Formats: sequence, C-alpha cells, structure tokens
Amino acid sequence: MFGRFPYMNMLKIPSKYDYKTIDEIMEFLSITDLLERKITELSGGEKQKVLIAQVLAQETDIIIFDEPTSHLDIGSQNSILSILRDLNEKYNKTIIITIHDLNAAGEFCNKLLLLENDSVCGCAIPKEVLNDKDI
Repeated sequence: MFGRFPYMNMLKIPSKYDYKTIDEIMEFLSITDLLERKITELSGGEKQKVLIAQVLAQETDIIIFDEPTSHLDIGSQNSILSILRDLNEKYNKTIIITIHDLNAAGEFCNKLLLLENDSVCGCAIPKEVLNDKDI
C-alpha cells in the first residue's frame, strides 16, 4: 500500500480503488500468498516482487530499475525479468533497467544501450549490440 500514498487523502486512509489496485497487482505478480507474511520472512525473489508491486501501485508509465535481479538465484532472475517483459508488452509500460548479465539482457530486453567508461558503444536490438566487436 506504500505505493498508493501519493493518491491517498491527508489521513492516508486507503480508498476502495486503492484496495482494488493492490489486489490486482498482487494477483498479477502471484504474491497474494505473501499478504500475511513479514518482509523479513521472504526470500530474495519474493522481496523483489513486493518491491515491484510497490512501484506498480504508483501507476506510472515509465519504470526504472537498477539491477533488479542482483543477488537472486537463476529461477528468481528469470521470473523477475519475465514480469518486467510482461509489463512492457501487455501493459505498455516503458521499463528501463541496468543489468550486467549480457545473456539475460539479450533474452529479455527489446533494445540495449551498451556503455563503456561513460561512452555509448552501441544502441540497438540485442542481436546488433551483442557482438564480438562491441563486447
């Protein structure tokens, strides 16, 4: 519900729409089973989904993530990146992420911006950027 704070009244009392929005987001992320658990009891992947839920609750068109898959096991990494791809493809959200895993970037991203020492080395679809010359 923290992501809904900008939309709440001065007393920060959630509306029916706030509850409906949160329910839909939790359903989309398949985290309804986490509702009664403390964040300290969650795995890394579960925590990341809760943080994504908070971001989605803000209802923005553009979302920026800094290393959203760091410190997660490979299954959780794929789950998080699949969620972000779904947000882009199904819900028209612009998703910008920083990621060091070039394999994951090539698989899950539509467009890549490759940087080296603050300079742009490439900016195109993964097939054009992830090549021997630029890497």
